[in-house]
Amino acid sequence: MAYENDTMAEAEKEPQTKYYTITNTQLTDVQVTKEWQGGATQPTEKVEAELYKSVGGGQPTLVKTEELTAAGGWKKVFADLPVTEEAGGQTKPIVYSVKEKE
Repeated sequence: MAYENDTMAEAEKEPQTKYYTITNTQLTDVQVTKEWQGGATQPTEKVEAELYKSVGGGQPTLVKTEELTAAGGWKKVFADLPVTEEAGGQTKPIVYSVKEKE
């Protein structure tokens, strides 16, 4: 049988089995709200919130920085964060913390 182009030839080939590994990862969100203490007014246009993660009780490392503004209600959500991480051949829990950037 003669083929007019490669597309025809590909369509008539035997199907190949492909294997995929799918890993389900549990995710979490960390919500941040800036509040001023003692009835103080908002002295700035924006505040930067830094998200840190600590894997298996290790040293915290910076993951991401987000701006909080009056227009956003001084709120932000760090979304879809994994709750565990592979480290040293083991699955270890991740603890998140947020710090206001000075």
